[in-house]
Amino acid sequence: MIKSLTGLRFYAAVLVFISHLYLFGYFMGIESGSTYNFMDQMGWLGVSLFFVLSGFVLYINYPATTDTLDVKRFYLARFARIYPVFLITALIALPLELLSSKASGVPLPLSFLSQVSLTHCLFEATCGRFNSPGWSISVEAFFYLAFPLLWLLFRNRRILRPLLLLGVVFLIMIGATSLFKDNFYVLSTFPPTRIAEFLTGMVMGHLYLNSQSFVEKLSPVSQSAWFKPVISALLLTLFGLMLLQPVLLTPHPELHRLFNYYYLFPAAGIIFSLALLERCNVTWGFLNHPLAQKAGEISYSFYLLHHLIMRIALHGFRVAGNVLHLPANWVNAFGPAVVFLLFAISLASAYVMYSYLEVPMRRWILGMAGARRNPAKRDLAKSLQATPS
Repeated sequence: MIKSLTGLRFYAAVLVFISHLYLFGYFMGIESGSTYNFMDQMGWLGVSLFFVLSGFVLYINYPATTDTLDVKRFYLARFARIYPVFLITALIALPLELLSSKASGVPLPLSFLSQVSLTHCLFEATCGRFNSPGWSISVEAFFYLAFPLLWLLFRNRRILRPLLLLGVVFLIMIGATSLFKDNFYVLSTFPPTRIAEFLTGMVMGHLYLNSQSFVEKLSPVSQSAWFKPVISALLLTLFGLMLLQPVLLTPHPELHRLFNYYYLFPAAGIIFSLALLERCNVTWGFLNHPLAQKAGEISYSFYLLHHLIMRIALHGFRVAGNVLHLPANWVNAFGPAVVFLLFAISLASAYVMYSYLEVPMRRWILGMAGARRNPAKRDLAKSLQATPS
């Protein structure tokens, strides 16, 4: 477990939370313009961090230096990790979708089937329905499907083949951005077009696992008084470059189509640096503090719940405004308080979801699978179910 990266997960989720505040018109009621574009892109920034981080963490947990990859066990672990929370949030979103006037041209039962099968973003009409942040889980499912094949590329312990593949992927994706330059769905949420981020994370994971000699040389230097301030400045610069995307790319449509690739390299640099520095005992309180660690652990539940909470609150505010005959934008007068309330409810709900659904269901699925494969493990499976989260 790399604690810095666990903490980073929460801050990436917060970036997505901020972008959805503006999507719903909360806080300042801004729905267009440069400020809106700046805040809106934070969501894409956060998701890019998640995608690169996913490839990195999976590779260091399933390194190609092992003799074989237990594919069934891998898929079971991934299913246990993401599916229970995804399914329950899709079910929570179902009544909201029934009440929604948004039409996609796809019958609701068929759209729901695509959701629960994690194939919803293979089709433009169903991608983003029900619980909007769930689109990235469809992309993650595609990554998981591709992982065993990508894993084989690293078997000879040399980085050349993965780098060559990454280069080919870049060329294909850049070509796709020209071919589908007016199709935002293909450029942003169609699963294959995001594979470069996941593969980059795997490459960073490979380099990390083979960095022992470099760490041994870096460790003495990392204890110098100047080292941490300099590294902090470099990491802030990388993050600042990501924030500058609307300024640097948006005025140039031909470049703006490449926004995913613009985020990719700074994201990879931040993730690799944090992981490498932790091996040198260089840490940051806002990432490694116990509260940051707990927040990182519940970040998946937070990510999938916050949009639903904002959506439910928006309906509630509209009903209250109609009943009390308030102006349509009355919520903006209480902007900071509303933001704090939404954040607090999202965080508390995520903690409950993580404690009483996410972890217990993961243990139950893995425990039951182990018991079926080996009857001697049945008692262990029962004990895992009984273990408090």
